[in-house]
Amino acid sequence: MIGTVIEAADIGLALRDNSDQVHAIACALVTDLAAATADRAVRDRLAGRAAVHHNGFVKLVVVDTDEWGPGPLRGFRLVLHVWDPAVAPHSVEEIHNHRWRFASVLLCGALKWEHFHEYDGEDEPIPCLEYEYRSPGRDGGYRLRPRGPVTLARQFVALAGVGARSMMTVSQIHRVEPVADTLSATLFLQFPVERSSTRVFVEAWRPASTTTRQLRQPGPEELAECLRRLSTSLT
Repeated sequence: MIGTVIEAADIGLALRDNSDQVHAIACALVTDLAAATADRAVRDRLAGRAAVHHNGFVKLVVVDTDEWGPGPLRGFRLVLHVWDPAVAPHSVEEIHNHRWRFASVLLCGALKWEHFHEYDGEDEPIPCLEYEYRSPGRDGGYRLRPRGPVTLARQFVALAGVGARSMMTVSQIHRVEPVADTLSATLFLQFPVERSSTRVFVEAWRPASTTTRQLRQPGPEELAECLRRLSTSLT
C-alpha cells in the first residue's frame, strides 16, 4: 500500500457508506500522493501500479485487495481514475458493466454518465455488438471476445460535477466520459469480485477490435506530473 498522511481505510469506509465527508478526505489523499512523488522510490512504486486505459484515463491502484489487513475492507480495492489529456488522449468509452459493485466520488472536472438497458420496445434502439471482457490481472494486455449482436436503449444521461457520488451495481450498463478535454478524476472503492467476466457493448457502426490490446504503463515522471496536475486542480 502507498503510505499517506490520511488513512486510506477512512476513505474506503466513507465511500462504502456514502458519507458526505468523502470528497474532502479523498482530495486530501490525492494531495498526499502528489506530494509523495517528490521521492523517487515512491514515483517508481506508483508507476508500477498504474496503467493507461484504452478508454481514455489513467488508472492507479492506491490500495489492492490484499493490502488492507483484517477488517471490513478485505477484498476491496481503492482506485483512482484520471482523465488527463496530457497522458491519455480522449477516446469514446465503450459501454459496459463490471464484475463488481463500486462507489465513487468525482474529485474535479465534470463527467457525463450514460446509463443503458437492453431494448424492450421503448426509447430509441441502439444496435450494438456485445463482447466479453476478462480482467488482464497482472498481464500487459487483454482481448475482447465476440458474443454477438444485441440492442440497447439509453436509460438516461446526467452531468456530474465536483463532489458527485455514485453507487453502481454489477448489472448496470453504463458509459462515463469527461465533459470537456480537461482534467477530471474519480476515486472509487471497488467491492469484491462477484463474477468472472464483464459485458462490453460497442455501437454496431464502430465494431471493436478483437486483437490483443496492450496496456501502457506510464513512466514514473509522467505519472508524477499527472498527480501534480490533479492536485493543483483540487484547489
